[in-house]
Amino acid sequence: MSLGFGVLIALLLLVFPGAIIARVGRLTWPTAVAVGPALTYGIVALAIVPFGALGLPWNAWTALFALAVVTAVAFCLRIALARVRDVDAEALAATRGPALVVAAGVLLGALLIGLAALRGMPNWQSIPSNWDSVWHANTIRFIVDTGQASPTHMGELRNVETHEALYYPSTFHALAAVFSQLSGAAPTTAYTLNSLAAAIWLFPVSAATLTWQLLRTRTDEWRTAGSSASAAALSGSFTALPYIEFDTASMPNLAAYGIAVPTMVLVVSALRHRDRIPLAVLALLGVFSVHITGGVVAVLFVAGWWMFEALWHPVRGRLADFVNLLVIAVPTVVLLLPQFLGVLQQAEIIVGHAFVTHEGKKRALIDAVVQHTRHLNDFPIQWVLIILAAIGAIVLVVRRVWWPLAVWLLLVVSIVHSSAPFGGPIGALTGKFSDLFYSDPRRLSGVITMLLTAAVGIAVFTLASAAVAGARRMVDKGRPRAWNAATAAIVVAVSIGIGLAYLPRAQFLFGEKYDRVMVDSKDLEAWAYLAKLPGARDTLIGDANTDGTAWMYAVAGLHPLWTHYDYPVQQGPGYHRFIFWAYADDADSDPRVAEAVKALNIRYVVTSTPVVRGFVMPDGLVSLDRSRSWEKIYDNGEARIYEWRGDER
Repeated sequence: MSLGFGVLIALLLLVFPGAIIARVGRLTWPTAVAVGPALTYGIVALAIVPFGALGLPWNAWTALFALAVVTAVAFCLRIALARVRDVDAEALAATRGPALVVAAGVLLGALLIGLAALRGMPNWQSIPSNWDSVWHANTIRFIVDTGQASPTHMGELRNVETHEALYYPSTFHALAAVFSQLSGAAPTTAYTLNSLAAAIWLFPVSAATLTWQLLRTRTDEWRTAGSSASAAALSGSFTALPYIEFDTASMPNLAAYGIAVPTMVLVVSALRHRDRIPLAVLALLGVFSVHITGGVVAVLFVAGWWMFEALWHPVRGRLADFVNLLVIAVPTVVLLLPQFLGVLQQAEIIVGHAFVTHEGKKRALIDAVVQHTRHLNDFPIQWVLIILAAIGAIVLVVRRVWWPLAVWLLLVVSIVHSSAPFGGPIGALTGKFSDLFYSDPRRLSGVITMLLTAAVGIAVFTLASAAVAGARRMVDKGRPRAWNAATAAIVVAVSIGIGLAYLPRAQFLFGEKYDRVMVDSKDLEAWAYLAKLPGARDTLIGDANTDGTAWMYAVAGLHPLWTHYDYPVQQGPGYHRFIFWAYADDADSDPRVAEAVKALNIRYVVTSTPVVRGFVMPDGLVSLDRSRSWEKIYDNGEARIYEWRGDER
């Protein structure tokens, strides 16, 4: 399977199930395609929790069954809600010409992001070396193997000794597992291709959708379309989204950010089009289930729009609008309740994240404004985009579109607090909000990027239109169509020029971790050898939580003691796992090791070099060569396999 063909199949699987539901719900094709991914994830989220509780396997057939059921329900709701349909408002939907302009901008943005992926990932089928990718690939393998895709059952994979309950959003992985089954792709390949499909497609669509929402009631349709197309085309130039998120392997977060804006716009439109309320609920369920921070973004944008626009210019009246929002929110919360309860059990872990820079509030403020936080400060500031965003913000102020600026200010304050915490009541309140994003400037900067992309698109189209209008007054001849074509040509040229200027960093971030460092050919050879040994597939394989051996499950179907990196301390429940982690090489003198080996059903141990940057090998695996209880049976200079001999002593 080629990279392009694999991404295309993943993209079709992401968009079309939800688009079918949207069309059944009477959305136009452009809108259906825009909100399709959110609705697709909503269908998955609606199915995997009850399936997991009832013991029904999640696979391609049950996914098709879920789609059929949701389609049937959507059709029934279409009939039931026909009396509240707003036909007059539907007549104001995008006409063919403007819709095609926006589509062209989306395709250009997707092509620029896709070009970065194609150039930056010559080794796209290799095993990535970043932190979370191993967990995502292992989760996909777990769903394919067991059929268990419920986010409340992820402890069965993570907590290998106790299987203690653990919540982890698994909707992204569940869809990737279906892709793996349908295409025959390995879980690791499915992880990469589905991540690329989300990165390439969702952000141009998101940029176009947000810009359309901002301007449609403030200017004519063609100007709105031009600005939306410009924003979509320029979306591939920003470093934070999708490139930094891809580089850090924050794939559920990336996908959730990508569908947050279309979900927000669908919710807002449901105040006028009340027959869309069920679709809005399904989309909200989808975005929250992919990653809760994406749901927070959608709610934040809706709240900002409500406070600074809808409250002063109600859609159907303040009370009616508020009631409609409640009608959307209440069933969404009920459907998400099992997941919210799971998250509450992990609240201390989420709140415990901190990314203080120790550079002071002034430096933090500058970094937040110019998009130079944490991972972004490895690269020069994108001054062209920042200046264009400022111009776009001025246009929004002139057009009295206030809510994006208010949300931007809140996010900037939150980044400053995360980098250099405030004290007092302001710090406490800001901290509560920042904790929703793990108090991580990287995640907060990603949200700001969504707003900046829309502002840049508005600025580029406005400047291009002004330049062409000035030239037209000077020349005073020529058909309007020719001048419109000149405006489009300027927008396309600027978008491609900026995109190509930032292409080197984009392709670097896409391919940086596909470097074959943590897992290379020697690791793969060792796992292939291990898989053929007696009992290897029926026992737990002892390994470290700092090297790449956790990949042996996703790659070879072997079951490691650790399915994720968990350093510098041993995390997760399990007394015997801790004993093995800390004292395995003391087996000759410590009887607890033999007890742990028996309890965990360990027969083989695999170690490898190198370890994750800055980490060290766990104490219990440092000196296995000196222990008579462990016999080295394989060594290729990088990976080593030991077999338990303690029972023979």
